Amino acid sequence: MLNHSTLRPKASSRTSTKRLGRGLGSGKGVFSGRGSKGQKARTGKKLHPLFEGGQTPLHMRLPKLRGSGATKHSKSFNIVHLSDLEKIALTGVTTISSETLFEGGYVRGKNPLVKVLSGGEITQAVVLSVHAISSSAQSAIEKAGGSVTLLS
Repeated sequence: MLNHSTLRPKASSRTSTKRLGRGLGSGKGVFSGRGSKGQKARTGKKLHPLFEGGQTPLHMRLPKLRGSGATKHSKSFNIVHLSDLEKIALTGVTTISSETLFEGGYVRGKNPLVKVLSGGEITQAVVLSVHAISSSAQSAIEKAGGSVTLLS
């Protein structure tokens, strides 16, 4: 029967630690598993984990990467595909702007810049005004009878 008086921990969970420096017969006597002499055999402060024995450490040998100017000033766009424009055009909307895409849920977040890429196909003629567009997407829209205006 299981009750508080019969509860016992699992046998392997309560193994005692090896007692160091308690005589030769203990198995960890004399040098207590530290070898003989040297900085690591002494008591007190241990070596820093990145210490490499006096050699210049790896974290000091590597160059200090603080980012390049290109990544700091690059523009990040919200991506919209031609298939998304096709879905909007099928609802009856012919003029599509970045605000229309935001309201429709195709563009999210605080970034207002929109770029159109040529994922999918478009058959409806739309008037599009976005910040950037790929050349293949622009040719597909113009082939369908639409027009593209780039915003600055």
